[in-house]
Amino acid sequence: QSIKLGFTATPMYSDEKQVADLLNTEIHKMTIKEAVEQDLLCPFSAIIAETSVDITNISIKSNGDYDDNELEQAINVASRNQAAIDLYQRLFPNQTAVAYCISVKHAQELAKLFTENGVAADFVSGYQDKKVQAETLRRYHEGEIKVLCNADLLIEGFDEPRASICLNVRPTKSLVVAQQRAGRTLRLDPDNPNKHAVIVDFLDKTQDPKKYP
Repeated sequence: QSIKLGFTATPMYSDEKQVADLLNTEIHKMTIKEAVEQDLLCPFSAIIAETSVDITNISIKSNGDYDDNELEQAINVASRNQAAIDLYQRLFPNQTAVAYCISVKHAQELAKLFTENGVAADFVSGYQDKKVQAETLRRYHEGEIKVLCNADLLIEGFDEPRASICLNVRPTKSLVVAQQRAGRTLRLDPDNPNKHAVIVDFLDKTQDPKKYP
């Protein structure tokens, strides 16, 4: 007789997809708060950065999240990108950050703007040559790059203990995506025992409570 054990960081992946659908006996669960209290994750703060961008008319897709094309037109604008840079420079200068964007184009443009503002930044995407991608990640790991921009590439399977600032430039209505992105900065850093992560969510204007990220 075999025993099936399952482990997941996101047991409630969505309303339609839950670990309980596969394994109906829960042995143990731990909240993020409990993991921090037990020194398995680093302590963190969450910041809401309000913007003047209006996403009231952005469509919601069948998966419950924003339409990517419409959202990009609304949020990939110079003023909003510059606001993200100004916030980083004012609150987190020289700290290691990962920025989540709506598209590869957005990631490229945000990284370019960071660089033009004197912040060492770059982007990674799944379309890059693997050697280029690996070199960028190496430079980020060694501290040459302070802000690493991406769309969805670094949501899962990305483990960089140096990362302490999560810039959610792209809003999402998915709790799982939000948790996964924030989790990239919650890794314990053996080189920085006093690490305190900060997750920044950029909150755009909307009149519809159903469209809140």
